[in-house]
Amino acid sequence: MSPNEFVRRQGPLLTLNEKPFRFLGNNVYFNQADIAYGLAANVEETFDHMAALGLTVARCNAHNDNDPALDPAAIQTRPGQYDEANLVALDQSIALAKARDLRLILRFTNYWEAYGGVRRYVSWFLGRPASPREAALFFTEPQIRFWFQDYVRSLIDRVNTVTGVTYRNEPAILAWELGNEFRNPGDPDALLRWTAEMAGFIRQLDANHLIADGGEGFDDAPQLYTGLSNRHAVNGADGGSFHRLVQIPEIDMASYHLYPTNWRMNDSTDAALYIQRHEQIARDAGKVAYMGEFGKPLPDPQRARLFAHWLSAARDSAGALLWQLLPDSKLDAEGYQVYSRDTETCAVLRAR
Repeated sequence: MSPNEFVRRQGPLLTLNEKPFRFLGNNVYFNQADIAYGLAANVEETFDHMAALGLTVARCNAHNDNDPALDPAAIQTRPGQYDEANLVALDQSIALAKARDLRLILRFTNYWEAYGGVRRYVSWFLGRPASPREAALFFTEPQIRFWFQDYVRSLIDRVNTVTGVTYRNEPAILAWELGNEFRNPGDPDALLRWTAEMAGFIRQLDANHLIADGGEGFDDAPQLYTGLSNRHAVNGADGGSFHRLVQIPEIDMASYHLYPTNWRMNDSTDAALYIQRHEQIARDAGKVAYMGEFGKPLPDPQRARLFAHWLSAARDSAGALLWQLLPDSKLDAEGYQVYSRDTETCAVLRAR
């Protein structure tokens, strides 16, 4: 990759060297942690398999806020204190992807508790474990917002110890995601305000990279999704507002995730409508939509047929990211794992 090969946005399209850029990729959540654990071979095997299938983008963690007493790979051990050796593991994961011409969507935190997440920040603030309801403080408490911004700044300003490239100048990074699957039940406006503030903060620090939200595509305007057999994901219950999110000027890319069973929708017409409406809403706002996660626990042949259907429905999307192609040594993925031996699913991925 040359220094000038950043992926850009032109309205609702992604471009690379002024040519349209579309991607199919994979979620690799263990990129930093496994390297810190001495299991870099897992990351290398995954990236090699991705490259062999023609997958071009990996969505990865750029955070680990776990309690360091429980997780030796923790990056942020307490607010503003960062473990250098574990940041080097993140550096290495970026270098491994870059060496294979893969691009990265890197996320700054997680709504859920895996690798720390928002409740870890709230627990630091409260001085005790935070309840699920108290997670909303992440979006409103000034001290927590400051801590999050400090971490964001530390990464954007960081010089990669392997490549020698400052993160803000790294073309292998396609986009920053604010976090994974943020929700704020009862107060979507607070989440939107937080998103606008943090996206603006990143834009001031980094003019090179795209900014994304990382959400599931939840909305609070069911009238925009006429035809869904179940409107739970778009009736506002989970505190998301996709149609307003795409109006935030600094947001370049808006994500949606596809797990129809979880939201009591069917895998066929509902899934296709969920994809197409998100794509259209983003396009109408002049923004890019992408399917940040998709998966289904099924035997290989059935899963292959379903993925072919979903990817066909997303043919006009900027991109889609599988949950999840794994190395053979990773056995616990709640049924969502795809391995190299899953020949029919891999054939569908390769054909796209």
